[in-house]
Amino acid sequence: MNDHHAQAHTRTALVPVVTSGFAIAVAMWCAWVVLHHPSVGFEPAVSGPILLGLQVLAAAVAGWSLARGRTLIGAVLLTAAAGGVASAVNLASFGSMLVPQADPSAGMIAQGAPTLNETPPLAMMLAGYFLASVLAAAIGGLVGAAARRRSNEHPLSDREWLARLGWTALAATLPLLLLGGLTTSTQSGLAVPDWPGTYGGNMFVYPISLMASNQHVFLEHSHRLFGTLVGMTTLALMILTLLREPRGWVKLWAVGVFVLVCAQGILGGLRVTEQSTGKAILHGVLAQIVFAMLAALAAYLSESYRGALPDPDERDRRRRVFATGLLHLLFLQLTFGAMYRHAGHVHALYSHIGLSFVIMIFGCFAGMLAAWRPLTESSAASRTIRQAGTFVLVVICLQFALGWAALLAAPPKKDRTVPTHDQLHAIQPTEPWKPLIRTAHQANGALLLAGAAFLAVHVRRFPRR
Repeated sequence: MNDHHAQAHTRTALVPVVTSGFAIAVAMWCAWVVLHHPSVGFEPAVSGPILLGLQVLAAAVAGWSLARGRTLIGAVLLTAAAGGVASAVNLASFGSMLVPQADPSAGMIAQGAPTLNETPPLAMMLAGYFLASVLAAAIGGLVGAAARRRSNEHPLSDREWLARLGWTALAATLPLLLLGGLTTSTQSGLAVPDWPGTYGGNMFVYPISLMASNQHVFLEHSHRLFGTLVGMTTLALMILTLLREPRGWVKLWAVGVFVLVCAQGILGGLRVTEQSTGKAILHGVLAQIVFAMLAALAAYLSESYRGALPDPDERDRRRRVFATGLLHLLFLQLTFGAMYRHAGHVHALYSHIGLSFVIMIFGCFAGMLAAWRPLTESSAASRTIRQAGTFVLVVICLQFALGWAALLAAPPKKDRTVPTHDQLHAIQPTEPWKPLIRTAHQANGALLLAGAAFLAVHVRRFPRR
């Protein structure tokens, strides 16, 4: 057995535990942000048990997957370890629930807020949370593993789990983009005056009571926390790719993604401290580029990409041309959209509208050509291409409709001045559907860009004829 074949079938505990742990954490973070939004406003005493219950459910799903080809005890132990990974990742957001809460009427600065190193009771709470998280994961793992029928299936290889971690990183980035879009749509980009801290305190232990007392502060601060989640997820993805992926250029791609995520975080901080519109535009554009690069990395790591080439088809050259052209057009369209959203440049809006018709035509051709690719004997890659083409068709039609709805919600307006933290009280309330529509357009555009990147990666494997 050669080295490549042996590495492709390596099975260890590290990669499935890390992948499952981050998947559990992403599910819990999404629930965390919903439960603590000002419109919901659950207290930590209420949201904490709900989140632990969610962890049991997420761990049950992980346990069901980890039980493949393993004993019941082995699957439970791996799921418990995944719960430990999830608890470590969760501390970046759950720390805001564990610290003493502050009175919002006294101002947004958390006077005397403890840090992780200064308060022994907090250290005890962290240890208790870790143990509760591991126990909850073990319970969920037991349920999930017991639900899976015994079979002769082999456990997934490390490279198959690594591909799942790629999709997990992509899933972690989508809520970050949603929160970023809501932050821009609600004029909340400067709601927190400092960086990397929050109102002079440690951002990871900024009390949830202060965050949830103001929608603008909540959106901006949550956006920062989710940036941390994406940073941790892409760091884990990069390290495990370097350890388990034999293709050197894929390793370099994973490193490049992590470096850009770090640069994106710094750029977002400088946008706040310097109150720079130009950096806001660049921050918005780079966010979606990183999302597209993560989609491409997920494609590179996937079994469909690593498998055999699909049988040639006479329309493969057209598929490659239209998919690649669509991806390039979307990068240009993204820039126009960011210029209008952040700076109010009307000429960018008109360019954005005009280019949308060209993209619609290109996208429909790219999607239809891919969705109608014939299935053959080596059909794994063809099925993936057909699914990606269908996804692009659905998303691009939805995006075209959302674009006109977003224009109705935000008609041309040159003044895009973002209020600072001391001007939040002066923001005029607006109908909730308007920022939601604008954010849906932005987020769906990110999905379209990611889908186009995923499709382009696969169709460019076709032999040139």
